[in-house]
Amino acid sequence: MLTSTKARLLFILAVCGIMYFNRLGAATLIFDDAFYAQKAKEMLRADNWLVPVYAGKADFQDGKPIFHYWAQMAGAGIFGSGNLGARSAQALFGFVGVIFLFFFARRFYSEPVAFMASLILAFTQQYLHHARSAQPDVLFTLFFTAAVAAYYAAVSGRGKIYYYLTGIAAGCAVMTRNVPGLLVFGVIGAHAVLTGGLSSRMRDKHFILGAMSSIVVILPWFVFMTLRFGGEFTENYIGRVAAIGVGGTGIYTPWHTIIVRIIENYWPWLPFLAMGIYKEIRLVLSPLSSKEEKSGSLLLLMWIAVPFAVFQAASVRGSQYIMPIYVPFAVVTARVFDGFRNNERWMKGLVAVSALAAVLYLFLPLAPNTLDVGHYGELKGLFGHVREVSPAPVAVPVEDYWYFSNGLRFYADAEVSAASAGGIGSDILSSRGKYYLMRSRDFAVLTQNARRSSKIIARTDNFIFLKSAGKNGR
Repeated sequence: MLTSTKARLLFILAVCGIMYFNRLGAATLIFDDAFYAQKAKEMLRADNWLVPVYAGKADFQDGKPIFHYWAQMAGAGIFGSGNLGARSAQALFGFVGVIFLFFFARRFYSEPVAFMASLILAFTQQYLHHARSAQPDVLFTLFFTAAVAAYYAAVSGRGKIYYYLTGIAAGCAVMTRNVPGLLVFGVIGAHAVLTGGLSSRMRDKHFILGAMSSIVVILPWFVFMTLRFGGEFTENYIGRVAAIGVGGTGIYTPWHTIIVRIIENYWPWLPFLAMGIYKEIRLVLSPLSSKEEKSGSLLLLMWIAVPFAVFQAASVRGSQYIMPIYVPFAVVTARVFDGFRNNERWMKGLVAVSALAAVLYLFLPLAPNTLDVGHYGELKGLFGHVREVSPAPVAVPVEDYWYFSNGLRFYADAEVSAASAGGIGSDILSSRGKYYLMRSRDFAVLTQNARRSSKIIARTDNFIFLKSAGKNGR
């Protein structure tokens, strides 16, 4: 079953094509996705390819460099500023990431390992979810993987040019997700130290120049933004990134956040992953292992350990940050399957399950219902009414500003403001002809006067769009 390279590759292409692109635009975005998509939409409309903007103003609050927005703008330019356009770039990069893993693992491990690792990564829940989102994590993972793969190609004697490709890919990772991209060099450094090759590589001009080539990718945009915006950029952008790492954001994430996410998302592979990590450690420690075998195992172990340790130690432990470690997870798990005596049976089982899942996803709405469920499905019925009153601004409760603002701007092209500090009830009483969007439960707890002073334009089960009529309800 699927014994040739061509057949295996075609199978991966078919399965991933279904899993990553089928019904990609069916569900609405979540509010974080809508935030990124809105910024890309505004930049595309203004033909602005350098400065992230939100609500018509330069915006640095998310700490993301420009590459993610270029990808979003390309998707919106091809498919329009909607659900499909917002998700298409990441779906493509997720798809490419699986194919890239196949060729990397095939060259440096074995073709059966490459085939099984590709299918494992393709069906890894968190990877698949982010590949069907509008967030930067899959593109970041692709660049991170390319950098590590290029480094290993260089140290395996494939050519000095790969050192330069390492630096370029690492620079692209930084330009996608900022500082986490530098962890590529942490993985490389740890591998070099543990394989005893650090001193020789530090004397290799190609290794040094290759690492420095990342600066060529990173520096121009940061210099441009600093010169143009000065302290506004450095304080709000670089300061934000520093706060995430060492504290100061006011965001609390429990110490076990990342561990729990892995345990929740890495089924059914988790038991085999644990076995695989144990086997890789034993292989490294065994005096019978060859230098090449130890190097390959150490690469996988450091690829897992360095990002995990750094993100675990960070002040904000965002579970999305660990996306790059799912690639070595897949290889380690596949090596376990390949080591079983009846590995052909395991491979056939994996093929059968993958094919069945792809067929189910093709004919049943499993992908949007299990992976893409957005935050604005119910609000879609109100967005048309909001567009009708444009360009009048829409006020929303302060506590729901982030949620409503992103959806209203992206789907309804609305101007959004937060209700007054005195609360939305007092805001309604003190205004006339002003539009509001709120949850039904918030409307229910308003004073009787505030409700009487409101003219309901449209409503759903959980949301109300209304217009204030002043204190006398007229």
